[in-house]
Amino acid sequence: MSARSAECIPWYSHSEIADHFFVLQGELTVEARAPDDCRTLGTGERCRIDPRHAHQTSNRGKLDCRFLIIQGVGRYDFEDLTAAMK
Repeated sequence: MSARSAECIPWYSHSEIADHFFVLQGELTVEARAPDDCRTLGTGERCRIDPRHAHQTSNRGKLDCRFLIIQGVGRYDFEDLTAAMK
């Protein structure tokens, strides 16, 4: 995927699968809740978000970023939590 500067994928979670984020170019900010965590990942860095953890990703950098999301094994669902997180 790619994200332009200031672009955001709003809060969401999955009930069974984990998300693995790998930054290919630029910077990607990954925020999570329960436990609260905020990481800005650079090129070559990665992080994992476990199932049932609310999270969002954004590009807060000045340049576009490219990243890869690999999702674990299990039933896929996407629970949009945008309204609940405001």
